[in-house]
Amino acid sequence: MHRKFIFIFSCFFLFASCGDQQTPLFDIEFTVDLDIPTGLNTIETHFFPINQVQTFYSSFAGEIPDDMVASILPSSCSIDGRFTSIDYDFIQDIFITAADPTNPTVKSEIFFREDIPLGNSGELVLFGNLRDAKEFIINDLVNLEVRMKLRNFPPGNIENRLTLRFQAFEAE
Repeated sequence: MHRKFIFIFSCFFLFASCGDQQTPLFDIEFTVDLDIPTGLNTIETHFFPINQVQTFYSSFAGEIPDDMVASILPSSCSIDGRFTSIDYDFIQDIFITAADPTNPTVKSEIFFREDIPLGNSGELVLFGNLRDAKEFIINDLVNLEVRMKLRNFPPGNIENRLTLRFQAFEAE
């Protein structure tokens, strides 16, 4: 319930500030593989750590100095089948958290989707959190953790691809 309020509140401010939108310095996009094994239950929350993920920040930033980048905000994340179309109706909630590889206690949720409606076949789109992810993305390496609550059993071993997108902004 709390997340829904934050999402609605965020949407209100997004639409209220339409005339004053800032242009991103650059976009960042990288992919990572996620395998969901068969046999997971619907009672527990399942955690999938993905360590040492390359963000390719330096390549996307190019000649832009780090001190010019004030924030890096998560924009969207999509999950789709690596080799085939997947019916994602078995997932109830999903959250992706970023952590600093050198200090795993420093972490922040970057993408989420709660109460996923039925009918998400082919691709599942998550919402970006409004928290600044610069401290995680700027280092070229990040640890990710995918947390899932299931509504049904997975239909088998599912090979997925996560595409994470961020936008870098300079100070106003």
